[in-house]
Amino acid sequence: AGVYRARSLTCVELTCFEWTITSSIPASDFIIRDPDKAIVSDLLFGAEGETDTEQTLIITLRISDEPDIDCSLGSGADPSDFSPVSDVIAYLIRCDFSAPVVDAGSDVVVSLPGGPNNEVAVALGATGSDLEFPDLSYVWDCGGGLCDPSDCSQQSVTCTYNVQGTFTATVIAENDCGLVALDALTLTVSP
Repeated sequence: AGVYRARSLTCVELTCFEWTITSSIPASDFIIRDPDKAIVSDLLFGAEGETDTEQTLIITLRISDEPDIDCSLGSGADPSDFSPVSDVIAYLIRCDFSAPVVDAGSDVVVSLPGGPNNEVAVALGATGSDLEFPDLSYVWDCGGGLCDPSDCSQQSVTCTYNVQGTFTATVIAENDCGLVALDALTLTVSP
């Protein structure tokens, strides 16, 4: 995603902006034509299933100062109504090829209490990072313990154990490109 800005170098009022985005990925081309679109931003590029494919974009801007131009997208505006000067910018867009980094935390030793509710709840929290995608998704596996299904897909989790033993709790962090990182810790439940 990027921000593209059209600027007028004279005092003429511009009445129509036409942005054409042509992609090297089929079916990803589109046109934006609007009298108020001197700036386009927050554009999403790429196609489903193409998260690891590089993509070349050609972004062309045409402008008009014709006061009577029909600037609606379906109008089929006459090309002569637009300025002959177009700014063509080539961009190479690709999804991130590097995986995120995740840390499940330090190993944990807890005691299993006696009595009728013979279980122990252990709070675990992961730290993850990715320079291009700061909002990672997380999935925990308590490795013999249980967690609430909605809790298991959070950055922090509470794992409940009702038997003694040594368990491996694992966390997977995933970025928006589908790339993952995995880390684990050893959790010992003693008497």
